[in-house]
Amino acid sequence: MKKIALFVCFSLYIPLMAWSQPETAKGEEAQADSIDLAEEEALIETLVEIQNHCRMLDRRFDYQIVSLLNEEFMQQMTDGGGQLTAYLYDGEVHKIETLIYLSNGRITRMYYYRDDMLVLVREKEEHYLYDADTNQFNYAQTEVAHAGEFTIYEGNIIMAESFGVSELGDKQDAADVLLNLGQRYQRIVEVEK
Repeated sequence: MKKIALFVCFSLYIPLMAWSQPETAKGEEAQADSIDLAEEEALIETLVEIQNHCRMLDRRFDYQIVSLLNEEFMQQMTDGGGQLTAYLYDGEVHKIETLIYLSNGRITRMYYYRDDMLVLVREKEEHYLYDADTNQFNYAQTEVAHAGEFTIYEGNIIMAESFGVSELGDKQDAADVLLNLGQRYQRIVEVEK
């Protein structure tokens, strides 16, 4: 019986505490909530806007294409080499795709730009399946070891989503490396076009 009475007392006390707060405290709390909500809505709007922009870029077929191989864009060669394909429209880089071939798989990255600024990077790392019977890799079949998507706004990473283990490290390390690579590749393509 004491437990029930104690529960009833606390149940009434907590709402009374909230009700008895000064109006300024309630107003400040409501203002903080509305700022957080406004920031969240602005972030969601920005993310949707960037996703829509990237979908539009993927639908275009009238790009000028610039292709680079191996040491033309890679600072360090891999055993399988690599290829960079840049998609330009009116002389401006809209997206860049890189394929990096490794002995045990491949890494595909797509960099998207808007107004000369990197806005999104998609990464997929695939490994060739190993056939224990033949003691060799099966180069016809792969499995996804890592996939990630990194959204960038005004030079800052605002969203990082990934699964699996990236060769670049954790999400933040990978995002930072990809941001730098996207900017570097854009500069290289600007020189080559």
